[in-house]
Amino acid sequence: MNKQIEKMIYKLLTDILSLSLLVFFLDLIFEGVVPGYISSHLSFTRLIVFIVVVISGIAYLGKRNGVWHDASFNQSLKQNKIIIFLVIAAIILIINALFSLGWLESLVIVAATAFILYYFFQLLFIEKEN
Repeated sequence: MNKQIEKMIYKLLTDILSLSLLVFFLDLIFEGVVPGYISSHLSFTRLIVFIVVVISGIAYLGKRNGVWHDASFNQSLKQNKIIIFLVIAAIILIINALFSLGWLESLVIVAATAFILYYFFQLLFIEKEN
């Protein structure tokens, strides 16, 4: 295949990825606000499989053409205000989804989720100093 066509497909896939991730996160927010409404009309499994296929295509074309981007942040979690806002929003949506459970069960699940999200972010995005 022509290198110019591969690079154009790579750029289109990155645009498709950003739009599909935006749709996915908005769907998650709306599902948290109104449980059951979005999931009755849209399959999250199909959307996740689509996103994985797009990421695979980006990885393949990126490595083939040498246009791969490094995804690392040099800021700590406390300095990144957007991440803190997103974690608080996620906790609020999780509490809303767990509204039918008791307060103790909800508190344990929210604390465990916040703990996992914090360490998941540290593992993936924060560079360790040697």
